[in-house]
Amino acid sequence: MNVYAQRIDSSGNIQWADNGTIIFGSTETAAPTAIIESPSGGAYIAITEGTGESGDIIVQKLDQDGSPLWGADGLAVCTEEKGQNSAVLTYDGLGGVFISWIDGRMGRNDVYAQKIDSSGTTLFCNNGTLISESISDAQDLILHNTTNGAYLFWELKIVPAYHWPLYMTLLDDIPVVTSPEDITSNHTLWILIFFLRPREN
Repeated sequence: MNVYAQRIDSSGNIQWADNGTIIFGSTETAAPTAIIESPSGGAYIAITEGTGESGDIIVQKLDQDGSPLWGADGLAVCTEEKGQNSAVLTYDGLGGVFISWIDGRMGRNDVYAQKIDSSGTTLFCNNGTLISESISDAQDLILHNTTNGAYLFWELKIVPAYHWPLYMTLLDDIPVVTSPEDITSNHTLWILIFFLRPREN
């Protein structure tokens, strides 16, 4: 299944090829889930390739003419087993993006995130950094802040439904750490978690 994109100006005029331009091709089901404008006038697009436990997270970068910059297959952000979906994007203030998604690799609906620079290099851990570990999470929104970071909001789905707590995390320059030896004194980790208790009636 191919994913197409089109650019339309404020007057409703089509800017790219008639019927859109192909930005991603796959033999599986592929669905775009988020799009944001890039500083160069193009766009970043998040795509879920596959369904259910086979879903992977892909990001494609387009230039201002709609040409894919990260190849026909895009950039594979997460290809872990058990499936990923519901990716959201925001600008990182430096030409790249923050991306977050729901991840089933541990048999739960966890929240993961990744930072990607303008050249397509991932800056957090391979296949993403775990943000929230829970039975059932659902992230709703990711917003750029003025210090080149991002605010990520998500809900913890518990019973009863009207008592779902809302969490917020500040994503910044998280170092890639795979062992204790990777942690040095010049690494600063900024993740702030806030719990907003539902209002009692």
